[in-house]
Amino acid sequence: MIGRLVVGVTVPMTAKYFLSDQLRFFADEGWEVHLVTSPGVELSSVEEAFEDHPRLHIHTISMSREPSPLKDAWALIRWIVLLSRLRPNVVMSGTPKAGLLGILAARATGTKSRLYLLRGLRLEGLSGIAGRLNLILERLTCAAATNVVCVSQSLKRAAGDMRLTTTDKLIVLGSGSSNGVDVERFRPASPKDRTVARRRFGIPKDVLVVGFAGRLTHDKGLHCLIAAMQELSKSRPQVCLVVAGSASSEPRQYEDLPRSERWFHLLGQVQDMPTYYKALDVFCLPSLREGFPNTSVEALATGIPVVTTDATGCFDTVENGVTGLLVPAGDGPALSRALEMLIDNEDLRTRMGAAGREQVLRHWRSLDVWMQTSTFLGESIT
Repeated sequence: MIGRLVVGVTVPMTAKYFLSDQLRFFADEGWEVHLVTSPGVELSSVEEAFEDHPRLHIHTISMSREPSPLKDAWALIRWIVLLSRLRPNVVMSGTPKAGLLGILAARATGTKSRLYLLRGLRLEGLSGIAGRLNLILERLTCAAATNVVCVSQSLKRAAGDMRLTTTDKLIVLGSGSSNGVDVERFRPASPKDRTVARRRFGIPKDVLVVGFAGRLTHDKGLHCLIAAMQELSKSRPQVCLVVAGSASSEPRQYEDLPRSERWFHLLGQVQDMPTYYKALDVFCLPSLREGFPNTSVEALATGIPVVTTDATGCFDTVENGVTGLLVPAGDGPALSRALEMLIDNEDLRTRMGAAGREQVLRHWRSLDVWMQTSTFLGESIT
């Protein structure tokens, strides 16, 4: 056994989609792995993935996403009790609440290596009291950590600019990303794959599809994309926007989505993302802030060119003019021009899509990202 590793996330959805295979890899490498997360319906999928491996373990501690002094205090006590019993060599905790509680508990119990996995900065989209509170909590977490592992270079720069911690604590492993991309699942579509994908999602075969995937929140910039596509559809009737995602966190914000428009398709939550990307011609993530957007690199791995913004995290995923196009965050006219350029040039789409696949193969293959992380974990306890 290399050592005992505790990994914390606030909700089991993160573990289901971004950690199950990675933690299994760590266990195969020789780590005794303990996942700590809140209870939830997605936990059963994680338990199934772990059940036949003797070095994989799950512990549940209820953690509220929003500030809740009494609940947070009780969760911190439970974290401290758990770590006092496990005595791990490394605690790696990410997402805001699990990061705060896990790293504070690790500091309190004397864990030598305390790694805060910074997946993004929620405070970039906050102001006033909420913004100041989140800044204080991020600085508290960073102060208790031995290292802050940022999932992208631009996120590292943003954390440094906000003075969350000293620059020597901020690190990026490899080219960024917390999990990488499974390049076998996400791969370019054959003509048959494309036909099947479009049939599955009810997309006409003769339209040119711009896709979006993510939570339907203001920070994702979907309002800019809808405005751009509404304008483009007037001169390009063969173009449509296909949106995969739900508005569960802000249910009223997108009640007025243009569902009846011929150019707009709202799919809701999509489980089979590899097939979804195969139905697209262009992928667009007009986000105002990210840590490292998995959707962009999944689209690139599928051979789809990406239009995204110069916002934190987004900037790191696209080589401007080579694998896609970057526009200023929140700039609707610039977004419209970039989409127009790709919509009107099939050769450019093909060339950028192929280059995007190569970019992912060089920098963000899952196995490479996991190996970099496992190596760093081992180095942190030597």
